[in-house]
Amino acid sequence: MKVIDKDSKWGPRKVYVGVDSEYKNFSKGVRVLPAPYFEDRKIMFNFVAQHDPGTPGWPEGGYEVSGPTGDFRAYFLDALILHPEVIKRRHKVDIETNKSGLKRGRKSGDTTPVKATGTGKRGRPAVAPELRKNKPYVANGLPRGRRKKSE
Repeated sequence: MKVIDKDSKWGPRKVYVGVDSEYKNFSKGVRVLPAPYFEDRKIMFNFVAQHDPGTPGWPEGGYEVSGPTGDFRAYFLDALILHPEVIKRRHKVDIETNKSGLKRGRKSGDTTPVKATGTGKRGRPAVAPELRKNKPYVANGLPRGRRKKSE
């Protein structure tokens, strides 16, 4: 894969040539790298939408991308790839579906009993009953709460 200049009716523009199919698997919100920013890879661009050729407003088709300042930009179909850092991570973990088994929590539909681990002591330890300021309520037939000042 390399970046070349291609002539268009608005002047030369940068495009990718010889791109593998794994660099074109876009999903909403994934980090992408437009061809004009191939040399400066630190700028963040996120994929928004793909427009096929013939879509109203997109006669040649293209990609919609959110820029580093939150603005929306449009690129031709041959001027956008996944960011190389995303590709490196995808070899370890599939970002879209997380198929590597690294999900958190318990699997749904799992009926095996949960085994408690640890010592069973969580939080602040209980105070001994003789050291407590507030004693537990003992029924004595009188109404609960503070007594009236006068009867």
